[in-house]
Amino acid sequence: MFWFFILTQQGNHEEMSLVIVLKGREGIAMAADSRITFGASPPVYYDNATKLLRINGLSHIGVLTYGASFIDEYHKRTVHSFLPEMETMLEQAPSFRPTVRESSSWLSQFLMQKHGEANTPSTSSTELLIGGFDKGDPYGKVFRLSIPTAPEPIEMLAGPYPFGLLWGGMPQIAQRIILGFDSQTLAATQQILNLEDEQSALLADNLAAFTQTTIPYEVLDLQDSVDLVILLIRTTITILNLATGNRGVGGPIDVATITRAEGFNFVQKKSIIGEGARHAI
Repeated sequence: MFWFFILTQQGNHEEMSLVIVLKGREGIAMAADSRITFGASPPVYYDNATKLLRINGLSHIGVLTYGASFIDEYHKRTVHSFLPEMETMLEQAPSFRPTVRESSSWLSQFLMQKHGEANTPSTSSTELLIGGFDKGDPYGKVFRLSIPTAPEPIEMLAGPYPFGLLWGGMPQIAQRIILGFDSQTLAATQQILNLEDEQSALLADNLAAFTQTTIPYEVLDLQDSVDLVILLIRTTITILNLATGNRGVGGPIDVATITRAEGFNFVQKKSIIGEGARHAI
């Protein structure tokens, strides 16, 4: 069965970033690269962006961002740059624990307001994946939304088999490792064979049954989940560093887990270092 959602940026621009969520029985593992790309020819890379967010006041959720880097194009403001405003608002709000859906909706409303205040045209969307636990629930929930094109949170991995991988940004190498093919292969096949969308989806389901790496996500412990999300991003970075063309994934890998008992915890997170420490790396 084809249990993977192919989440990529929409539009004619090149994809950047790689974020991955793995939802298992023990909890949720989230990981992101740290690269932001400016320009097209030649591109300029900055490798210290924060795309995996912990929000004080909402410690039961984690947020991954990918797609368009800026909510506010004029002032060049990322989702991460709005953390002080968001956390100040939460400090002043009544103390209660919203559900993951309510938290996603609040975050969406906040970012839509900031996008509207910027009053700048959007050529693409900033995508968010929000994962966390509702009080009393045994398993986590994951929602997806897009600013400004699809701000209503949509729950992912919510069917009869609620465990598996989600990825966003530039997942082609990760898709080839897990599925045996990627979204570009499907698009090319659909064009070459002149397939309808329904036929292409059917091809993906049937092809994955033969080519995908069989991983029982429902039995993975949290450490295995962390190992897998790191593997997929690290392999992508390593291959892109050797390849020509778009190197839109890079920099340190931030990783976190979210569990029912402990909420959000960073497993590894880049830190600010001085010159001596940098030379020692």
